[in-house]
Amino acid sequence: DYLETYLFSYFCIVNSLKMWTGPLGRPKDFEVGRYCVEAKATGGSSSPAIKISSEDQLDTNGIAKLYLYVCSVSSSSCDGVGSFNLESKIEKVFLKSAAEDPVMGEFFLSLVYAVGYSEEDDYSNNYWTCSEIGTYLVENTFPRIISSNLPNGIFKVKYCLQLASLEK
Repeated sequence: DYLETYLFSYFCIVNSLKMWTGPLGRPKDFEVGRYCVEAKATGGSSSPAIKISSEDQLDTNGIAKLYLYVCSVSSSSCDGVGSFNLESKIEKVFLKSAAEDPVMGEFFLSLVYAVGYSEEDDYSNNYWTCSEIGTYLVENTFPRIISSNLPNGIFKVKYCLQLASLEK
C-alpha cells in the first residue's frame, strides 16, 4: 500500500521500486537517500499492535530520518468499498511498472516473490481493505529496541509495539 499510495505519487515508478529495499535484505522497507520508512500492517483489534522483526528495523543510526508507516488491514467482501485481493493488487502494480519499463515489471515481481508471494497459492477469494492509522517519526524517545542498547550475545530480537503508546 505504501509503495503505490505514496511513492508512486511522488516519484516515478522506476525510482519507487528501487526504493523498496526490504525484500533485498535491507533492515528498512523503503530507503529514499538517507530517509527511511518502515511499513507495518495490523489487523483489527481492541489493542492494535505491530510486530518488529529485528533490533535493526527501528534503528536510526546512520540515517537522517526514519518514519514508521502503519495501516490497518481488515478482511472484506469482494464488493466492499476499497476492497482488493492480493492478486489484483500485484497485477495492477506489475502492469504500471511494466508499462513504464518492462524490466522494472519483472523487478517488481522479483521483490514480491522475495517477500513470500507465490503464484501457486490461491489468494483470489481473500479480500481486504486497508486504511492508514498513522505515520510516526522514530526519534530517540520512541519506544524501541536497538542493537547498540543490547547486552553482548543478544541478537535477532523480535517484539511488538502497542500503537496506543506511540505519538504521531
